Amino acid sequence: MGNQALLACGIAAGPVFTLAYLLEGASRVDYKPFRHPVSSLSLGRAGWVQTVNFLFVGLLSLILAVGLWHVGPSRWGPLLMGTWAVGLLGAGVFQTDPVSGYPPGTPDHLQGHTRAGALHDLFSLIGFLALRTPIAMTSGAASR
Repeated sequence: MGNQALLACGIAAGPVFTLAYLLEGASRVDYKPFRHPVSSLSLGRAGWVQTVNFLFVGLLSLILAVGLWHVGPSRWGPLLMGTWAVGLLGAGVFQTDPVSGYPPGTPDHLQGHTRAGALHDLFSLIGFLALRTPIAMTSGAASR
């Protein structure tokens, strides 16, 4: 696969992820996007759609990281993008725990983490930290 094809995967990743969770969230009567995290869409009968979304976009992001490694002047971008990809893949492999009363019938407050839910949260945190790092680096916070 050529470098342009690898980088094109990265161009597709964000819109694919966003479109998938927006459509899936809109199709769930009890899902409230300002109350329930996107991960909650992986719960329930149609939860496989969000799980596939995490895994597919994680794979696209990993392919982008390889493309960036080949063409980029820096190694930080590919490493951070690869970390984001691992976060998405982990979020797809390990299902989140129900939170904020979703799916319907579950308590508003989490009684305790399952092993899978804790791993889902850990991978998500790692991924989000990887996304946040370039912002800090380019805003000048890293140079102080």
